[in-house]
Amino acid sequence: MNKAAKSYLIPVRELLPSEITRIRNEAIAKVVTMASIELKKPRNEMVVRDIRPYSDLDWCTDATGFSAALSVESWCPTLDQTDTYEQYVGVVSSANQAMEDSRWIAITGVKDFRLNEATPVLQAINFIKIEVGGNERVIWDLQGMESYPNSKAAISPAPVIIPQNTAFNIYIYMAGADEDDTEFDAVMYLVIDGFVVEPRGKVISP
Repeated sequence: MNKAAKSYLIPVRELLPSEITRIRNEAIAKVVTMASIELKKPRNEMVVRDIRPYSDLDWCTDATGFSAALSVESWCPTLDQTDTYEQYVGVVSSANQAMEDSRWIAITGVKDFRLNEATPVLQAINFIKIEVGGNERVIWDLQGMESYPNSKAAISPAPVIIPQNTAFNIYIYMAGADEDDTEFDAVMYLVIDGFVVEPRGKVISP
């Protein structure tokens, strides 16, 4: 039996809509079951919602690699004009960041929102690396999305799950800048795709 980890991204244009739905639904079922068992709560008391970048992941609250630390719900900070390219840069507050109690996050893929811009802009991010529990879980190559200029999104057949009270970190690999470093005077258009599972009432009470 092949037990190799499927830690890669597939551009959404290479998948049928039914396959994307299946991957997401299987991930939701898995994480809801995990949370239900660990919290000893019925599955119907779990809430599945979208990820809040600032409140759930501390996304870009560390100013390293960016022009300023974020303090609002936004996926798109401005990259800093420094020489911090050609290396991985952390995009959460610290290497010891831990997922909040009674909260699970599943990262299913990435999206690139450059298509919203009226004129073409540079994307300075080539790779994304995710650590969970002090171990590297995935290193995703974002260049595959460039083959589909009208649909810059990709999904993983094996989403990354960050359980409650577990250390995690997310890094981006900054591509090389041009002679004037102007590549880094650009917004990072990368958006993490996935969902949160937590008990009803922790944030919302549908």
